[in-house]
Amino acid sequence: MHDLSIDLETLGTRPNAPIVAIGAVMFDRETGEIGDEFYAPIKLSSALQHGTVCPHSLKWWFTQSEKAQAVFISPDAMELRDALLELSTLIVRHSETIRPWGNGSTFDISILEHAYDVVGLEVPWLFWNVRDMRTIVDAAGAIGLDRDSIPFAGTEHNALDDARHQARVIAACWKELAASPPTVMSSTSLNSALVLKYCELTNRDPMGIQAVSSSEGWIESTFYQVAERELQAMFAAQAALALTSKT
Repeated sequence: MHDLSIDLETLGTRPNAPIVAIGAVMFDRETGEIGDEFYAPIKLSSALQHGTVCPHSLKWWFTQSEKAQAVFISPDAMELRDALLELSTLIVRHSETIRPWGNGSTFDISILEHAYDVVGLEVPWLFWNVRDMRTIVDAAGAIGLDRDSIPFAGTEHNALDDARHQARVIAACWKELAASPPTVMSSTSLNSALVLKYCELTNRDPMGIQAVSSSEGWIESTFYQVAERELQAMFAAQAALALTSKT
C-alpha cells in the first residue's frame, strides 16, 4: 500500500496549530482496503508547547460531543515528538513513495510538516507525493458522486475514525473517476469549482493574464482560461487511455 489517509485534531487552522490527536490509516485507493492504522492523542502540555491556539477553534471544541472531547483527557496521550517518531516508523516500514492524503491542501499535511520541523525531525514523505482529498472529491462530484452517500462510522472528530472515513471517500472517488472517465468538456460545461481549485494548486491568479505569441500575433488569455484548456486536455487523455485499456 502506498496511500496514507491522515487526519488531525487541532486547536487552530494555521500551520502552527497545536495538534491534540493524530490519526492515520494505510489504504489501497483502488480497492478501498484498509491496512495498518495509527492513532496518537497528544498531551495538552506538549501540544501547547509546539503550537499557537486559535480562539475560534477552542470555542468550536466546546460545541463537540463528549466522545470527541475525550481526546483532551486520554490516558494514552503522548509527547508530540514521540508520536511523530512512531508515525514515521509506520510510514518508512511501508514505502518511501508514500502518498499522504489530507482533507485540504493546506491543513493536515501542512500542520504535520510544521510540527516535524518544530521538533527537529525529518518529514517522512516526498513533498511531491502529497495529495488533497478535497480536489478528488470535487472531481468525482463533477461527474455525479455524492460524498454524503458514504456513511460515517464511529465518532466524528476522532482523528482515527475521520482518517478511516477519508480513506473510504478517496477510494469511492477513485472508483467513480476510473469507471466513468470524463469526456472532453466545453469551457461552458467544465465545473468552475474544479477550475478554480486547479488554479489554486498551480499558484495562478484566475484573473491574471498570460500572453502567448502565435502566427496571428500575441494572444492573451486569463489563467482561468488556460486552466480550463489544461484540464480539458487531461480529461481527454484520461478518456483515451480508458478506451485503449478496454480494447
